[in-house]
Amino acid sequence: MPQLSVAGHGMLTGCIMDISIIICTYNRCDSLKATLQSILSANIDDAISTEIVVIDNNSTDQTKQVTNHFLGNTDIEIRYFLEQKQGLSFARNRGVKEAAGEILVFADDDVIVDKEWVNNIFAAFRDSEVSCVGGRIYPLWGKRCPQWLNKELHSFLALLDLGDEKVKMSMPHLWGANLIFRSSMFEKYGMFDTSLGRTAVKLYGNEEIVFLKTLIDNGEGVYYVPEIIVHHCIGANRMKKSYFRKWVFDAGELDGIQMGHYKHRNLFGVPYYYLKDVLKAVGKCVASKISRQENNFLVELSLFRTAGFIRGRMKFRKSLKVRSVQT
Repeated sequence: MPQLSVAGHGMLTGCIMDISIIICTYNRCDSLKATLQSILSANIDDAISTEIVVIDNNSTDQTKQVTNHFLGNTDIEIRYFLEQKQGLSFARNRGVKEAAGEILVFADDDVIVDKEWVNNIFAAFRDSEVSCVGGRIYPLWGKRCPQWLNKELHSFLALLDLGDEKVKMSMPHLWGANLIFRSSMFEKYGMFDTSLGRTAVKLYGNEEIVFLKTLIDNGEGVYYVPEIIVHHCIGANRMKKSYFRKWVFDAGELDGIQMGHYKHRNLFGVPYYYLKDVLKAVGKCVASKISRQENNFLVELSLFRTAGFIRGRMKFRKSLKVRSVQT
């Protein structure tokens, strides 16, 4: 297979290889083991130099032991790092710094990769116009999928299927469970925003969305490539309505915090126009419950997101007071 022509990397290692698979993990040693096994059993062309970089974000389970189990038992080099700053963005940035690959592959610690996953990633980047690709993310349900968990909710679970054709993206609608960059993109545009992203207690996100938007806005080639496939293991804990309520509440909270200063008419930092939206959301939720509409859970989630936004505005306002006292 011809060698890939991309910008050099290896920020810390000084060693260059084709592909670094970065797996950021937190207290999921069982699913991490299955993910590593699926990667190591995949078909990888002998000409493609590949490494796996495991970033342990302060796990309290057997994550390190699981990783060590694979060391020395495979032709693919596996390297383990402990990132003590809590949060997915910190872990991802550590992975970028430690990786030696010219192509940086981000995979979640609960995916099973397709047999041709690595080969198809390498093939996609033979096109010099490609700076980033995202692939299909199919579900592997941990139990029978409930009727209410329809396709409109699949994006909350990082599932993705944009069809059978390669698509150049004009919007940042690719998910971090199966997302790949040229390493030069981080050298050119910086790292993931550490004020965003999931933490041990919050289902925050958007760090990859913001980075993708930066690439798209600057004319970089960002593509959906359907042949690059992973299967996302959806455990029973993420097939509960409580999970989705927390997801949208936390997302709304992050929006409220990220809004920053709002100088126009507001109540405790919440814009007046948004308070009107709150009343509309409450009325819509009550009406949907009474009429038993099929989409009433989606309406309920919009109310939870609204509540999260208000909570975020309160947290932002409180942070200003703390800073004022400290100075």
